[in-house]
Amino acid sequence: MEEELLEVYRELATTLDALLPVAWNRIYLYAEVEGERGSIDLSVLNKNSELIALVDYPEWLEQEHDQHEWSDLPLYVQELQTIFERYQELEFTSFFFCLGSRGELGIEFGYQSFSDDYQLFRERMGSFIDKYAEEV
Repeated sequence: MEEELLEVYRELATTLDALLPVAWNRIYLYAEVEGERGSIDLSVLNKNSELIALVDYPEWLEQEHDQHEWSDLPLYVQELQTIFERYQELEFTSFFFCLGSRGELGIEFGYQSFSDDYQLFRERMGSFIDKYAEEV
């Protein structure tokens, strides 16, 4: 299972790097999944920890992938869900992914939905960013 997860993480990191035409220092991705629905929030910081890009992919459906440059991001989240299912692990409802410019990763899976409570989402995202700000 671990090797399969690592492969998806590598592919996601490569895709994110290719999608960003600017120099970046850290990328934070938050995905939430409920059945075939999900959402993705992406924050990109420069070396001064300034926000340089923000992508909000508010809702996607498994059957309806847009044909824009960010449309592959849900596919990675769905692949992670498939791996969890294959190994009979409890399927996550949220996924935090931090990528540092030197390839460092920070990853957490959650089992609570934050999208219905924006304040709770901001707090959770803030604690995730704080945790990995120094580590990654």
